[in-house]
Amino acid sequence: MAVARVLASRRKLLFLDEPSVGLDPHRVRVLARLIREQVKALGISAIVVTHDVALAAGVADKLFLLSLENRKLEQLFADRWPGALEDPGHSDEARGKWLVELEAALVDHLEEHGDRPPPAGKPAVQSSLAGAARWAEPLLAPFRVAAISIYKAPLQLLKHPRDFAVVSRRVLAQTWLRPLVFYAIVSTLIGYTILYVVSRIGGAGVRPDALLKQIGGSHIIALAPALSALLFVAASGSATNAWLGSMGLTKQTLALDALGVDRRAYLWGPAWLSIAIAYFAVAVLFAAGMIAGGLLVCRAYDVP
Repeated sequence: MAVARVLASRRKLLFLDEPSVGLDPHRVRVLARLIREQVKALGISAIVVTHDVALAAGVADKLFLLSLENRKLEQLFADRWPGALEDPGHSDEARGKWLVELEAALVDHLEEHGDRPPPAGKPAVQSSLAGAARWAEPLLAPFRVAAISIYKAPLQLLKHPRDFAVVSRRVLAQTWLRPLVFYAIVSTLIGYTILYVVSRIGGAGVRPDALLKQIGGSHIIALAPALSALLFVAASGSATNAWLGSMGLTKQTLALDALGVDRRAYLWGPAWLSIAIAYFAVAVLFAAGMIAGGLLVCRAYDVP
């Protein structure tokens, strides 16, 4: 699938990193022939990075070894390599001979240099400005993503309204519809609890209804934005973050890149706009829930 995604991108230079991982020997040879055929048919070039001797020998016009001695590329069999062994014209005997010779060259190199520490490179120049930038990066990253999303969202909505609607519908379901009952119950309980506690702390000679009239709705103005934001991040934000993160883990975002789709416009723009709309809706619902909880306390004390 990874090779297919790269081929679908129609790029002139393909970079394939360990494409044969998990394949049996027969499939490795089939993969090598596939890469050769597609490279010739599409008129493109490919760089294949692999530890698989059979794949390297089967697909390569030229072989290079990343040397453990000096961390440089060294060409193997520069004057003798016959070309990709999966191309027609190579006998089984010749293929077997070259596989053994290539494996021996790798093993000899690893035995000689595999246990040595890598050569020390030039120490990186550390500037105070670069250090400050690294320190500030985690703090600035959310604002950078938000700015990109604000810029990309209108363009995506105008160019691809259907794709925008698909992502927005998914995000709104995660951030608003599914936790709707949770927000309603929690906000009502908080509104009820706060006014109930206030009504009980007046002490002797202080009427509960007087305390309730005095506090009014100030607790809602003070607490609703902060509490709704905390709960929104914990419930709605984590759900959307998990969804977007799973797309990265399952390489779906790489598929978008291979197809030439800007993930920032396709995912970030609709997702951030939908999250912002959902939060404002949650904040309004939370304030309404706190008001409803407070009304229950007021009715208990006959406060108009």
